Amino acid sequence: SAIRQRDQRYVYGAAFAWVVVVAAAMPAPVEAWPLLVVGAIGLVYLAPGLTLPAPNLHVAGLAILAVGVPMQWDGSDVAMGLTALALVAGATTRSAPLAANRWAGTLLGGAAAYQLFRIDAMGRPEGEPALYGRWAGALYLTVASLAAIAGPLWRATEERWARPAGLDLRVATWLLAAFTALVGGTIEIPRFVAQQGGSGLAAGLAVSAYWLILAGAFLAFGFRRNRRAVRITGLSVAALAVAKVVLYDLATLRALYRVGSLALLALIALLGALAYHRRAPPEAR
Repeated sequence: SAIRQRDQRYVYGAAFAWVVVVAAAMPAPVEAWPLLVVGAIGLVYLAPGLTLPAPNLHVAGLAILAVGVPMQWDGSDVAMGLTALALVAGATTRSAPLAANRWAGTLLGGAAAYQLFRIDAMGRPEGEPALYGRWAGALYLTVASLAAIAGPLWRATEERWARPAGLDLRVATWLLAAFTALVGGTIEIPRFVAQQGGSGLAAGLAVSAYWLILAGAFLAFGFRRNRRAVRITGLSVAALAVAKVVLYDLATLRALYRVGSLALLALIALLGALAYHRRAPPEAR
């Protein structure tokens, strides 16, 4: 049977001890493949966690595998490995017995995003192409995994699991997906414009356009699928885009770029207003 709640600290402590021992005394034949050894330990916890099911063993297995990923790889590969684990966590926490661990997929997706932004802050290779390089590919996978966890891999469950500590986990996951896409695009677009020989002003306008298009995409998807969480995310991105246009673009861009930025803002605002008008009941119009 599943291990009792009060014994969880022993489960996690034993898992941590196993990883420390293995990392300190890795057998010579497998020194080049630490993830195989650590992953085997992780599966010892994860397999019964899935089959019993036991939420504490499930989390312990995911945590061990997450520790093993940076032991085996580095750079963008770590983000891809954490993204894969995030999808596993999202897929395995759809059922009621493991729904208490629904936060694990969001946390692992956030860890993948953090890894990507840490890599960029530390400096990527100069020759790596923007938008279609290895870093960009890892970014797309991370955003897609978070959107999948909040979307197709989400299943209605008890309120206490959907709102741990009062936090709407689904909205938080959509917001994390939007934040990752927003920051990632803001990093990649100026790099791409610079690699194509464009100016800083063109890069600024391109970033504003991207923010507004991203907000419009979330709003359109939220209305089309009737997903309130996605609409909230789109409105949040739209608010950031409006703030950027008003506080930054109007003060720094030249006249032609300011006109373009305001035109995009007006277009997105008009489309959003039309969408809300169509969704509103006749008596509220």
